[in-house]
Amino acid sequence: NSVGEKATLKTVFENSLLNFTKVIFKVQKNENFIANWHHIYLCKLLEGVYNGEYKNLIINMPPGGSKTAIISTMFPIWCYAKQPHCRFLLLSYSEELVTSISQSIKDTLISKEFLDFFPGYSFKQNVDRKNEWQLEYFGKQEGEFFATSMGGGVTGRRGGFLTDGFSGAIILDLV
Repeated sequence: NSVGEKATLKTVFENSLLNFTKVIFKVQKNENFIANWHHIYLCKLLEGVYNGEYKNLIINMPPGGSKTAIISTMFPIWCYAKQPHCRFLLLSYSEELVTSISQSIKDTLISKEFLDFFPGYSFKQNVDRKNEWQLEYFGKQEGEFFATSMGGGVTGRRGGFLTDGFSGAIILDLV
């Protein structure tokens, strides 16, 4: 790919959570993401959260609708790609699930495919655990991620920073 093509693709990924999801899903699962109408709608809602159109958003969908894949996994990765200075707090019913999601996000952020378009990401070495990590961008601490089950302690944990614009979220992935 030429430099111009790469820049164009990067802009497409940054401006469309759905297009970003299609590419990252292929990186993560080695499968094509086949978008249904509800995936398109869900991505538009999440883009609205990022753009400040929605301060609070509740999504109720039956199991198997890709809620976890899009909301808990792809959305934070997309946000970090757009703005490394984000903080996410992920809560779910299962410690195994949040650990898997956290690891999937970490693996993606340092994958060759991600770094080809969004270079400079790494993890702060002294805060790099499965469910809690700090993201560095070109060597400077930027983002944070903490994930735990509903029985885990979250005292002192936050989603987002006190800044103008989007800087993260609390995600409850309950069923």
